[in-house]
Amino acid sequence: LEITDISSREKEVTISLDLPALDAMANQEIVTSTIWTNGVNRFEGVRLTELLKNLNLTGNKVRVTAINDYAVEFALNERLNDDAIVAFRMNGEPMSRRRKGPLWLLYPFDQSAKYRTETIYARAVWQLNRIAVIE
Repeated sequence: LEITDISSREKEVTISLDLPALDAMANQEIVTSTIWTNGVNRFEGVRLTELLKNLNLTGNKVRVTAINDYAVEFALNERLNDDAIVAFRMNGEPMSRRRKGPLWLLYPFDQSAKYRTETIYARAVWQLNRIAVIE
């Protein structure tokens, strides 16, 4: 995962994290169904907000981008984003590219209807490989 802080006009900072580095952070679990998978699955990862906080990145807006360059931008200060995780395991197993991995930005869709909107579904970027703090 490549995380870039381009919010400061003074100096761009890029941090690269591999799966062991992500796994070493405080993990969060989401048990939910998705519109892209069958049944209810258990996803493990690190909270998006905690990931950025651990790296001392304090921006207000991010762009998350997939391997195929699909990208979406959103403000971090929305309460819903506190529950988003950068998932790297599904049902205890690392996720392959074929299974939406190795990283997938996910929300607890089954927890509330507020997560089951087109806006939130669009943010659920699978095959995630880049996050840019843009503001």
